[in-house]
Amino acid sequence: MSSSQPDSTDASSTASRDRLLSLYKSMKDEIDNLVDNDANSQRALVEVNSDLSISRRAYASLEAEYTNMKAEKERLVKERDDLMNQIKPNRIVVLVDGDGAIFDLDLISEGLSGGHKAASKLSETIKKQYSNRTHLELSVHVFLNKHGLATKFARIKRMDARNKLNEFVVGFNQASERFVMADVGYAKEGADAKIKAFLEAEIRLPQTETVIFAGCHDNGYVTALRSHITSGFEHKLTLLQSYDDFAVGIKDLNLPVLAIPGLFIRDNLDLLETPAATYTDLPPPSTPSPVPQPLPTQTPRHRERSRKRADSRAESVASGYEQPSDQTGPSNGENGGGLQNPTGMQINPALPLHAQKPQICVNHYLVPGGCKFQRGCKFSHFYELTPSQLDQLRAKSKGYPCTNILKGQTCHFGDSCIYGHKCQYSVRCKYKKAGKCHFKAESMHII
Repeated sequence: MSSSQPDSTDASSTASRDRLLSLYKSMKDEIDNLVDNDANSQRALVEVNSDLSISRRAYASLEAEYTNMKAEKERLVKERDDLMNQIKPNRIVVLVDGDGAIFDLDLISEGLSGGHKAASKLSETIKKQYSNRTHLELSVHVFLNKHGLATKFARIKRMDARNKLNEFVVGFNQASERFVMADVGYAKEGADAKIKAFLEAEIRLPQTETVIFAGCHDNGYVTALRSHITSGFEHKLTLLQSYDDFAVGIKDLNLPVLAIPGLFIRDNLDLLETPAATYTDLPPPSTPSPVPQPLPTQTPRHRERSRKRADSRAESVASGYEQPSDQTGPSNGENGGGLQNPTGMQINPALPLHAQKPQICVNHYLVPGGCKFQRGCKFSHFYELTPSQLDQLRAKSKGYPCTNILKGQTCHFGDSCIYGHKCQYSVRCKYKKAGKCHFKAESMHII
């Protein structure tokens, strides 16, 4: 009995020890796993920290790049806006044919200050018209023939304007660096050519918002204006009114009109002259001076001289120039008349063509066959006339009605006739309505 009990005890102890060993082993394995997992976790943590550091550096780099790109974008946007502003239509260009759109004579007579006032009135009105523009660049180009205007002013007895014209031009040009009043000289239609060239260049520029055109008196601009309208630039065209009455062709374009009261004269200067006035204030060809009756006390020789003088004066009306009343018979050559003076004569620039001394023979210069009086002519055949002066002479001659048309007859010269077959004011002639126009034939006012 006693020997079996120790065996039981030993067996029980062995079993307990085995269980403890098994538990210990299990705990050891778990601890080892924990240690391994912790090591793995530590390694993973180190890797994560490393990745995080890399990510942080990458983020910082991206953030810096973003900041730079944002700044670059802002710079580019500003540059784009500047470029857009540069090409955005913000220029107003004014083109003035100063030979027809003539500045107010009272302003011109003020000289320098008048030029300043005219420029200021023009500038202020246009800026007010376009007051909603943040950036407005205004340029004004006026083209004129100063000598031609001065002659016109003298003809209508406005010597104050004639004498101050040069000062007025200087004052206008001083008003702004973009205000230019230029003398184009004697060339025929010189202002027209300049205006058309500037119009062609300016209206096609994308920076030009509007071209304000002051040439509404002249139908010669209609073709150029209509061409630009057809090309799609109608929205860029505005008319600046000078005369009260527009040329018919200009009016038919139906363009917007800007009026600046007091800036330009309202009527053609030719209308300010007496309609009957000729180069020497003689009546027109339709009413030649009657032959004076000889006085009872005149001798036959005196009567013959009076008759010749009257006939000579009547002939002179038809050529547009009055013969001096103290000349009878052939010219003696002292005045450079007829064919007696072989020396070329120069026009006196201080005098208009009609006031030259001796006076110019219109027939000699304009009629194809020349002057029929030849040596007996009382007027000069020896002036050296420029093409421009010939044009002036031709234009003035056209201001006299052709006597054949006045009488209802056919003029065999046709279009080559040096005298007028039509009144230049056509159906708008103010003097016809008053019965004062010397183009009395009804056909002379029909277009």
